[in-house]
Amino acid sequence: MLKVNAEETTYAHSDTAESGNVVLNVEWNEPVLGQPLTFHVSATGGSGAYKFNMEAPSYSNPNENAYESVADPSRGEWTKYTDECSSQDYTFTMTASGTYNFRFHVIDMNSGVYYLRTNTYIQLSDEKYPSVKSIVEKAVNQCKSETDGSDYAKALWLHDWLLKQLDYDNSLKWSSAESALTRGTGTCQAYESAYSQLLSAAGIENAETRDKYDGHTWNAVKMDGQWYQVDCTWDDSNNNYYSFDNRHLYFGLTDELMAIAHPGHEKIYTADGYGTRSVSLADNYFVQNGEAAKWVENYRDRIQTQLEAKTTDFTISADNSSYPPSISGIQNGILAYAINQMDWFCNGSKTQLYATGKAAQLEFKAAYNENKPTGGHPQHVGGSGVVVKVPTRDSEGMIKSTRTQYQATKEETINKPAELISYRAHVQDIGWQEYVSDGEMSGTSGQSKRLEAINIRLSSVINGGVSYRTHIQDIGWQEYVSDDEMSGTSGQSKRLEAIQIKLTGQTAEKYDIYYRVHCQDFGWLGWAKNGEASGSEGYAKRLEAIEIRLVLKGHAAPGNTDNCFYKR
Repeated sequence: MLKVNAEETTYAHSDTAESGNVVLNVEWNEPVLGQPLTFHVSATGGSGAYKFNMEAPSYSNPNENAYESVADPSRGEWTKYTDECSSQDYTFTMTASGTYNFRFHVIDMNSGVYYLRTNTYIQLSDEKYPSVKSIVEKAVNQCKSETDGSDYAKALWLHDWLLKQLDYDNSLKWSSAESALTRGTGTCQAYESAYSQLLSAAGIENAETRDKYDGHTWNAVKMDGQWYQVDCTWDDSNNNYYSFDNRHLYFGLTDELMAIAHPGHEKIYTADGYGTRSVSLADNYFVQNGEAAKWVENYRDRIQTQLEAKTTDFTISADNSSYPPSISGIQNGILAYAINQMDWFCNGSKTQLYATGKAAQLEFKAAYNENKPTGGHPQHVGGSGVVVKVPTRDSEGMIKSTRTQYQATKEETINKPAELISYRAHVQDIGWQEYVSDGEMSGTSGQSKRLEAINIRLSSVINGGVSYRTHIQDIGWQEYVSDDEMSGTSGQSKRLEAIQIKLTGQTAEKYDIYYRVHCQDFGWLGWAKNGEASGSEGYAKRLEAIEIRLVLKGHAAPGNTDNCFYKR
């Protein structure tokens, strides 16, 4: 509340500043936490035509000397000067034990005084009005007692706790942890600041993500060694018009998904020097609690119908297409991740399926493995009226088979290499596995076991070789080895983190070699080929499984080739 030309009275405290013959005087009585305090601001000397201003106060926890503006200094009353007058009263209520900093200004343009300011500190303590630090510590102690102590569990608990403490400030005035935790209101800056202090006190690394293009801010949170984006402000909604818990939609997102809600963020995370790149959904709320897997079941029959028809590229309309894109696009991105973590089959053979979520639809790419007959079975039925003998390979490794169909017999060459490459992995707690071949998985799924070494070899009918090297924990990239030599370590319990594979000799002229890895927290990455790196470097993530295939030159990749390698 502002009063112009206030009546004279006696005050208990005062502060002054001088410039030339102009004196700025600030007076106030004994402050009490939780009660409005009036500052009487006046000036003497000069022309007498004064204009006054009060900056947004700032707050520091006791004994810290680290001040944060409790209100947005760029908005509203804090940016305005009074009309010409002799004095002005300003009222402010302090709500937390600690130290508040108040700054008042006067301008006397007729006397050439354009900037004269007092700098006043008021320290208060009352157990009924605890400091922000005390509130944070109490919440974190409760968090630790009610969770398993993992980064994910603590970050989620603190997220949910914070949303119960405040409502969004539609006046856009309050913008600090002090306002969030002691006034129960605040802008996005208040949510971000309070959550940051909670996370830091819980031992979780975090950073501010500031989208200057959209005028918004939120948190980047490091959970289990990986960065994620968390927007507490947008999660704080009591209006749930959707078929899922939208109060957690923005918890644990990639940069790409967060940019659906905040388009300006794309310019932020693609810029040089961006330090909190978020690419995983392993600790996303809906992935962790199993809801994303349940969403998949609503689409399973439609997906399977396309797989049984061996469709390589197809789309399925999203059930949530009526939602705003900032909702449906993010939900479908999480759904696509869950789809990509699952095993899919066509006629009993594992199918490589990659889904991409869009606002109105899901897009799929599928690659199919032919059924491979095993020894001891001279023939099998390959379709209606078709008998297929066991295929043989020619010197180039191509399948040759004889088919009898409705009494007609012909020999044909199937344009596909078969069992041209085989490989095996040395797995944590298991040791060397059996050799697998041609796109089959070597390693483990769902057991969180690291690959420690690998052998790769070509079929004896192939004229050429294969070379490969691995990136190893604490060692880095090894030298290339070739043709069934071991790459990795033995007896050192060190994880493989990335791999490069390339063909040599005549084989390299006829085939491309494709390979993809299942990487800790990332899941299955895209297919790399011909010496490209697959996995990650600088993230300390283990490889858990690998698939390798040869594809004839000029033929399509076995699946999605995006995001095959992450490096920082």
